Amino acid sequence: MTLRRVSHTLVRNVINADGFRLAAAVLLFTLFAPLQSAQAAPQILAALETQEGMPFICDGGTCETDITTFCLQQDRDSPRSGTAYSPAEASHFLLRLTDAAGAQRDIPASNVSFTSGRGFTHVRVSMPTGHMARLGAASARLVVTRQASLLPTPLAGDPDPISPAEAEYVTKSLRAVGEEMVDGQPLATSARLVGRVASAIVDYRAAPTPANVERLWNDVVDDMAPVLKDQGTGAVGAARREIDRCARPGHHHSMAGVKSCLEYRHGDLMRDLNIDYWNHKPGS
Repeated sequence: MTLRRVSHTLVRNVINADGFRLAAAVLLFTLFAPLQSAQAAPQILAALETQEGMPFICDGGTCETDITTFCLQQDRDSPRSGTAYSPAEASHFLLRLTDAAGAQRDIPASNVSFTSGRGFTHVRVSMPTGHMARLGAASARLVVTRQASLLPTPLAGDPDPISPAEAEYVTKSLRAVGEEMVDGQPLATSARLVGRVASAIVDYRAAPTPANVERLWNDVVDDMAPVLKDQGTGAVGAARREIDRCARPGHHHSMAGVKSCLEYRHGDLMRDLNIDYWNHKPGS
């Protein structure tokens, strides 16, 4: 066999192999793409009340904040990270705007997006920086009122969409049960404190010194003071223990590690409350 024929044979084999791999990839995509696009709607989420408002942190063209949530439907799947949600009732979510002179006003939280973050315990809320500027605001907070809920955005091809009757029952009857069993518990306030400290960590490379951690803690506690005065010392003490656990000397090399630890503990606290709710809600 000549060198030219050997070369042609090798090229043909490579092409055939690549063609086989391409065909296999196309076949797999054809088989599994419908499954991916036909995911059933995930859980309806309850959002914890935030009377003080969650401050938006702006970076580049986006302003973001985080809210604590829990699951109202154990029988539906947890949302994947980045799943889009929308308020069940728009009036339950407000933007508290502060202008350069310090004047405040509350308006409906339109032109903001809600996406799931860490399972069913955390939702990221974002809006373009330009939107806040157009509203004449120097800063903004997201206020969540009592018994707020978030519905997953409907998707085409959903094999088990949330019906209007289901949404009504979950966001009214079950949400009222959740307010008593989750929102009103000191542990929920502890989780919110931990989550707020985690969200306040934006300088990931900073050293996790006691002074840095203490400053963040004091800022959050001062900001939530009107809410905490009705909770007693138990909620604050439980949150402080979580902060100290994640920020203990030598445990992390940067504030990024402290943030990850706090996010993990925030999720654990809310899951414990959610299990109690699942075990005692109507129909369980």
